[in-house]
Amino acid sequence: MDNQFTYKNFDLLIEAGPRGRYRARVIQSPAGESAVVQFTLPFSPLELENFVLKVGQPRRATRGPGRPENAPLKDFGGKLYGAVFKGEVRDTLLSSLSQARGQGMGLRLRLRLNAPALEKLPWEFLYDRRLNRFLAQSRRTPLVRYLDLPDPPRPLSVDGPLRLLVMISSPSDYPPLNVEQEWNLITAALGQQQADGRVIVERLTAKMSTLRDHLRRERYHVFHFIGHGRYRSDWGEGVLAMEDRNGRSHDVTGEELGGLLNEYDPTRLAVLNACEGARSGASDPFAGMAQSLIQQGLPAVVAMQFEISDDAAIIFARELYAALSDGYPLEAALAEARRAIRDEGIPTEWGTPVLYSRAPDGRLFDLPRQDQVQEATRRAPEDTDRQAPEDTDRQAPEDTDRQAPEDTDRQAPEDTDRQAREHLESLGYITLAAIARRLGLVAPGTRQELTRLLLAQSAELRDSAEKEIREHPGRKIREEADRKAREEADRKAREAARAPLIILTGHEGAVNCVADSPDGGLLASGSKDGTVRLWDPASGEHNCTLTGHDYWVNGVAFSPDGGPLASGSYDGTVRLWDPATGGHRRTLTGHAGAVFAVAFSPDGRLLASGSDGAVELWDPASGEHHRTLTGHEGAVYGVAFSPDGRLLASGSYDGMMRWWDPATGECRRTIASYRSAVNCVAFSPDGRLLASGSNDGAVELWDLASGELCRNLTGLESYLSAVYCVAFSPDGRLLAGGSKEGTVRLWDPASGGLRNQNGPKGAVNWDPASGKLRLNLTGHEGAVNGVAFSPDGRLVASCSDDKTVQLRDLAQPAG
Repeated sequence: MDNQFTYKNFDLLIEAGPRGRYRARVIQSPAGESAVVQFTLPFSPLELENFVLKVGQPRRATRGPGRPENAPLKDFGGKLYGAVFKGEVRDTLLSSLSQARGQGMGLRLRLRLNAPALEKLPWEFLYDRRLNRFLAQSRRTPLVRYLDLPDPPRPLSVDGPLRLLVMISSPSDYPPLNVEQEWNLITAALGQQQADGRVIVERLTAKMSTLRDHLRRERYHVFHFIGHGRYRSDWGEGVLAMEDRNGRSHDVTGEELGGLLNEYDPTRLAVLNACEGARSGASDPFAGMAQSLIQQGLPAVVAMQFEISDDAAIIFARELYAALSDGYPLEAALAEARRAIRDEGIPTEWGTPVLYSRAPDGRLFDLPRQDQVQEATRRAPEDTDRQAPEDTDRQAPEDTDRQAPEDTDRQAPEDTDRQAREHLESLGYITLAAIARRLGLVAPGTRQELTRLLLAQSAELRDSAEKEIREHPGRKIREEADRKAREEADRKAREAARAPLIILTGHEGAVNCVADSPDGGLLASGSKDGTVRLWDPASGEHNCTLTGHDYWVNGVAFSPDGGPLASGSYDGTVRLWDPATGGHRRTLTGHAGAVFAVAFSPDGRLLASGSDGAVELWDPASGEHHRTLTGHEGAVYGVAFSPDGRLLASGSYDGMMRWWDPATGECRRTIASYRSAVNCVAFSPDGRLLASGSNDGAVELWDLASGELCRNLTGLESYLSAVYCVAFSPDGRLLAGGSKEGTVRLWDPASGGLRNQNGPKGAVNWDPASGKLRLNLTGHEGAVNGVAFSPDGRLVASCSDDKTVQLRDLAQPAG
């Protein structure tokens, strides 16, 4: 193995000190130890929460390159690096880097975090301003959260491809996952590795009993989980949501899963694509799922500290497993995956994966080199084709001379068995495993064991062997991938031919919000490019662009009395504009952090803005601050006034909804029914219902008189992910909701029936009067962040991460 994949260890111990301070010291490195350096965290809890909201929430996820998205990462990572790496700690690091480079080696940064509160920090963003480099992005300086436990693991010798066991869990009482889509994503990501014979991917149902059966009968090297996870404060530990016999959730702790995986020595790595998979408790460093698996004996775990997008997850899986199958140490493979995510236009999510390890040198497997595997796989069909004619030529004269039926019956099985043995001994592991699967057998871990198993089979083996020799599995995988690609291209072409909604383009970043003016003459949109654009919804023409915000625009709202247009931004300000001229009227400052939502009272005399943990009330005419409504423990994502102006509703990252009296600031009601963030709220025009949408995929209707939940609109097919926006039509007969997966749906709020569904690749438009299907349309290609109805209810506007605003006429078919 090349020296660039050999590392020296740099062990940094960080532990709690007195009076809220921390102590850091180097306990092992090429340059020796260091003295203790004391430091305090360079940001407040609120600033930390702001950072997490910017980079960690799916609503705020980045989908394109650009300097604005990188700025918060460098700012946060630079401050954290500067606080810890100072004095002797910094000097020891620089000296160690120099010594490692001099020996042609890398430097593995092993963080030993002995203060549980530090586990919640995203250390993966450590940034050296001097070198203009994130440490974790380079395979020369990989970052590991190291857990020093007894009995360190040794590399496992792997004779054959890397074997992955994939579990996709979608219990019925959680927001549903598209299981087949998730499976297709990971198999597509690893298609080339499978075709090359370097990786075998197998799937199992999300039950502990099924996992136990597979581990008992087969050897797997990696356990890959896709599904839901959470931290149970009542248990004080993290859990993964698997499925019970009835398909409902079964919470599995790290102790239970880790104990099972550790029973079977070949399993060296767990990859957890589940939210909160890396979270730990406030007092127990092993309370998080990932940490608990390590404590139970698993050598290494990669967990996600934030939710990861599909695009980033595909790149991550493809690059991580490709590098591992090439023989890279795990931390080097992870660094390769991080850089690939960054290089393919997703500049924030490379820091989402977190590596926990107790492997001293990071090497989990001893694998054959890629060139050896590819050569064996390439030669198998050639050797088989060459062998068959030789055997036939040699056997032909013998068979001609022996005409007797009894001689033929005796000789044929002997020749066939001999040929089968020679054929099998010439094949690579990937082909042998495919033959075994066709026979319903579980493949052993080595090629020799697999060959012996197959030779012991009956005449059924001969047919399967001959068939598999002719049809090399790598070719089949590629042909299947090509077929699916052609079908998808054909489907897109058919839908694109009849896609003509009005599509408004011009924003240079994802569009976060949209609003209609009271008279229907203007449409406003706010974007991650920091601008607000005004459009003519009748013609789709762009009127003007409003500039002035320093960061993403998250909310826009027109005053109902025909007054100003308000916009709220991540820069912590609300700006008021003259919608007729596009002129700037005033800026409202004083928010504790980013502004996520804005809303006017029905008479236009109050303006509410949702910020970090609070709702601010303003007089838009004078710009004076009226009061601050406190009580939320997280960012306020949604605000809305009731039609009579007597109630103000707010939804927050803390999973709470609060109903306020805007005149007194009194909190009338608190509703805590969510397992995740409440992203949006909207009142029905008659003031009887409040709709809310959340990160767990729920759309719920609440009775304002009683405060009770009257209808839950979850459980609809393909409604798979976070709901970012909701809006009622002016007559109250329709409720629109937009989601992370790019869908827009229209419901009848009276019945809860689905009236319209606009999909991520296509849309289904229904006549709201008759409920009949009208036309399939092309839809958004990214998360839908905002929806709004025109005052007459005829048009519905939606905005998306795909940088567009789309207008649909609900009364007329498109086209």
